[in-house]
Amino acid sequence: MKKIFTLLALMVAIAASADFRTIDLDDNLDGREILKTDTMTLDSLKVKGYLNHHNLYFISWMTNRKLEYIDLSECTLQNNEIPNEGLNPTIFVYNTTTGLYYSQLKEVKFPATLKSIGDWAMAATRLEKIDIPESVDYIGAGAFHSCKHLTGAVNLPEGLTTIAPGLLYYCPYVESVSLPSTTEVIGSDALGGLIFLHEINMPSGLREIGVQGCSGWYDFYGDIVMPATLEKMDYFAFRCSRLNSLKFEADSKLKVIPNEAFRSSYIKELSLPDHLETISSYAFSDCRFTEVEFPSTLTKISEWAFGQCDYLNMIVLNENLKQIGNYAFGYCPNLTDVYVKATITPEICKSTFDNPELMKLYVPVGAREAYAAAEYWKDFGEIVEVEEFPSAGREAVIAASEAVRAFGACGAAVIEGDGCGYSIYAADGRMVAAGTANGRTEVALPRGIYIIDTTGRAYRIAVR
Repeated sequence: MKKIFTLLALMVAIAASADFRTIDLDDNLDGREILKTDTMTLDSLKVKGYLNHHNLYFISWMTNRKLEYIDLSECTLQNNEIPNEGLNPTIFVYNTTTGLYYSQLKEVKFPATLKSIGDWAMAATRLEKIDIPESVDYIGAGAFHSCKHLTGAVNLPEGLTTIAPGLLYYCPYVESVSLPSTTEVIGSDALGGLIFLHEINMPSGLREIGVQGCSGWYDFYGDIVMPATLEKMDYFAFRCSRLNSLKFEADSKLKVIPNEAFRSSYIKELSLPDHLETISSYAFSDCRFTEVEFPSTLTKISEWAFGQCDYLNMIVLNENLKQIGNYAFGYCPNLTDVYVKATITPEICKSTFDNPELMKLYVPVGAREAYAAAEYWKDFGEIVEVEEFPSAGREAVIAASEAVRAFGACGAAVIEGDGCGYSIYAADGRMVAAGTANGRTEVALPRGIYIIDTTGRAYRIAVR
């Protein structure tokens, strides 16, 4: 009984300490006249009448230690706006655990006539939800930045063309974001750090994504389809956002995938833009797709672009590719088949591929000799000519001439053919071996250049 009495007394004491206030004001009232109370205890406030910026700032400043709820639904705001830092006072309650400053504001009800929410208007508050009126046509930079208690869905109103920089940056518990169909730009950090995001849409008119605009979606694992209108993407755009698949709509305008754009995004299925020209450094490193086919317009793949892609086992490089950077496909332990459609050998580096002597290189009919003589391409263990290259739903068609093949490998010459006679000559013209190949025949040889003469064809090979 005594415990019950104590609990009831405690509840009464808490209720007595709370201060709920409704104020009705006009433009002539000063903020001090509005409250007429000990602002240290005011936790809920409803405002009616006309609220100018001066009085809004005063309320925000003087109640930041306790105010949790503010209802503006029945007031008229000056210029129909929450001004810059309007509900985010520069004096916050300091949290000794996180080291961050936060006001105590948990919920705001906006007037239906609201048009604008200014820069940093409610940043670093304890907002648990936001219900933005459809009348709003502008939301400023960082308006809800670091609202770490915000949960559930955030629906941004139709009419917004720009998702401002830092708008929802590091609101980790937001689960879904509905972007307006009118969205053209996602600004830098605008949607970064939404750790538990599960659902989002890419608007059909999207043109640009800024630095870290969609980064850090660690729990997403969803599918992203980029609209054809996308023209620019900045570095780190989706870095560390876990994606299941990434596809670009047909005739996509994007020409450059920037540095680290999708690094560590764990993509399992990848379809590149039709008009892509450059893939920059680390763009897709540490992803999980098994194969990649490149558009015909691509001319450059930069260093480490696909490095550390542990699941990658096949790539089909396009006919207009000119340059591939160092470690572009480095540390891809399962990469075994490299198809290159280019008849003119692209420029590569010594470490563009790991252990090329263990890989098969597939080239167009008539291009084998060029690749066998080209720096670093000649290091591939096997070079095979193909008449048709693999694509979606179609396997490669090996050239008919490949019924008999000869190539250099690590420590040996390899001859493939059924009942095919061969002679092997050193660079100085000496015959070093001869015989008949039945299936695959390997002849151990010292490192060097050799000529293999088979029925009707001679091969110049390099033994490593």
